[in-house]
Amino acid sequence: MEKRNIRHPKTYESRLKQAVIVVLDRPAVVSEIIGKITETFHLSKPQKITSHIHDMEKSGILRVLTPKLKKTQQGKVYGLTAKGVRYKKQLAKKAGKKFSYNELSGVNWHNYGWCLIGRQKKAVLLALDRKPLRQVEILRKLRENYTNRNKVAGITRQNLNDILKLMEEKGIAVAAEIQDNKKKKKAFKKYRLSGKGLKIKEQLRT
Repeated sequence: MEKRNIRHPKTYESRLKQAVIVVLDRPAVVSEIIGKITETFHLSKPQKITSHIHDMEKSGILRVLTPKLKKTQQGKVYGLTAKGVRYKKQLAKKAGKKFSYNELSGVNWHNYGWCLIGRQKKAVLLALDRKPLRQVEILRKLRENYTNRNKVAGITRQNLNDILKLMEEKGIAVAAEIQDNKKKKKAFKKYRLSGKGLKIKEQLRT
C-alpha cells in the first residue's frame, strides 16, 4: 500500500479526519483506526485521534454501533453514516481509488468490538469455523497461522481455555462434549463458531 504523509501545520486536523474516512473500509474500534492510519499515512502516532472521532460522530460522519458502551469503555465500534459513505466516495473518486466500505447486517457489534480488543481473541475467532475443533487443534492452527506475531503464536492452553469459555458465554462459540468410547478416555470438548460467531468472522474478512 502506498504511504502518504498527511502532516501539514495548517491542515493537520482536517487531514487527519479525512484519513479516518479513507482507512475505514469496515466498522472498526479506535485502536484499529489508529493502526490503519499509522500504516497507510506513515504517522508515528496520530494526535488526539479519539477527540477527532468524537467530533466526526457529532457532525454525522461516523456513528457508534455499540451505543450501550460508555465513552471510557473499550470495544466501541465506529462505522460510517450515509453522509460518511458519500464523503468517502468523493475522496475515493478524487484520488482515483476504488470505493470500499462493507457493513454487514445482523452482526452483534458489541461482540464484534469485544473480539477486536486484544490480538488473541481475534486470532482465536479466525481460527474457529463451522467444523468443531479440539483445543489442541485450535492451538496448532494459531501457531501455524500467526508465527512470530506478537503474543499470538505463544498463546498458552490456559489463555485459549479462558477465551473459549468467554466466547461460549457470549454465544460466539459453541462447545460439544465428546466421549471417546473406544479408547475409554475422559470426555473432551470440541469448539465451533455459532451463527453469531460466523457473522462476526464474515464481517472481519470483508
